[in-house]
Amino acid sequence: MSSTPPATRADAVRNRERLLHVAADCFEQKGAAFSVDEVAALAGIGTGTFYRNFPTKSALLAALVAQQLDALATGTVDDGDAGAAVLRFVAEAIAGSRRKHDLVVALEAAGYATAEEISEASTRFRQRFGEVLTRAQAEGTIRADLGLEDLLALLSAATAAAARRGSSAAAVAAVIGDGLRPQPI
Repeated sequence: MSSTPPATRADAVRNRERLLHVAADCFEQKGAAFSVDEVAALAGIGTGTFYRNFPTKSALLAALVAQQLDALATGTVDDGDAGAAVLRFVAEAIAGSRRKHDLVVALEAAGYATAEEISEASTRFRQRFGEVLTRAQAEGTIRADLGLEDLLALLSAATAAAARRGSSAAAVAAVIGDGLRPQPI
């Protein structure tokens, strides 16, 4: 007997992707104030299909967070200038801070903050972004004395402040970007 799970049907993959896309749009427009029935109807999928993909609304929110982390990780992979990729990531993370913050708050309120799916996506993101940061430091475009955890902590504080205060994301990203570049001696 084989222990390999059966392949997921193509229509099931499409349904899941459609549900995630619609849920992301609903979240963008309403925050967490959307219903499972609304998402299923807008996706053109029955609620039974919704629940086969996501046992709860919290599971859907967790999948959205994991999807965003994977998108961030993919977005930081750059064949060219790794320093530019790091700076672009910083700017995009701060610019999208309000939406991301709201999604994480909604997820935490639902009691789903430690989901395995999110943990795995976070690990993938940290690995990929860490590789880009290391390349940028080797190129000399990002200061070498900054560790991945330090940069992520700085970004966490900056995005939280931008989300709460509505401060200028571009100005905050520019200041952080200046601090990430190697300083002349």
